Amino acid sequence: GIHVEGARADMNEIFAYKRQISAKLSSGIESLFKGAKIDLIRGRAQITAPGRVHVELNEGGCDELAAERIIAATGSVPARPPITGLDLPGVMTSDELLEGADTPYQSIVIIGGGVIGVEFAAFFSQLGCRVTLVEGMANLLPQLDRELGQNLAQILKKQGVEVLASAMVRSVEQTAGGLCVRLEQKGKELAVVGERVLCAIGRRAYFDGLFAADLAPALNGKRLLVDENYQTSIPGVYAIGDVSAAVQLAHVCLLYTSDAA
Repeated sequence: GIHVEGARADMNEIFAYKRQISAKLSSGIESLFKGAKIDLIRGRAQITAPGRVHVELNEGGCDELAAERIIAATGSVPARPPITGLDLPGVMTSDELLEGADTPYQSIVIIGGGVIGVEFAAFFSQLGCRVTLVEGMANLLPQLDRELGQNLAQILKKQGVEVLASAMVRSVEQTAGGLCVRLEQKGKELAVVGERVLCAIGRRAYFDGLFAADLAPALNGKRLLVDENYQTSIPGVYAIGDVSAAVQLAHVCLLYTSDAA
């Protein structure tokens, strides 16, 4: 006996609620800081030497800090591969997409079938958006068990999501009908069009400008190399979370942080 007439999604209200929750969580953490007598300094920090940090303060000026140990927990940012057209208007990362939209998108092409891509595919399909999900590997969620990715693909397809696995994106172009994503799948060239394109191929460790030019820490690929105690190659400087983790997922980094504590 449930009757719904004129049901619609108000994107302004959805993202306003999201911002409200985020602000509440952030303010709660700041309250915990005060209770624990933790000094919070807002600014851009640079490690200039073991035990030394230079901070460009947001309100102007600078500060010099000294400590026996320094922990880098600068996280990660969305990765952008060198694909032609990813700088076009309407091509977004997850950070930009979470800023919100005035109206629901009619269609979206999501590049990347990992955790972020799959979450957004489910979200937008539930809003009635036509979703195309493109993944370069043979299965969705390639870092997890194959059966999970296979079953999830079937579930998404039943929800109306077009899932294109083993498909490599070659370029993105602006056309009269929208953003055209050209890709290759099993030797065949395909093209899918969407009002928006989400680049969700993963995230990269973020430590741009964190270390002075003459202070170069050892790297493990594109992230900070740490030992069993999470210490970098610089004595007294440690790294936790996405900036040093091989798997950049919240539950993994929380585990690392717990071990370090």
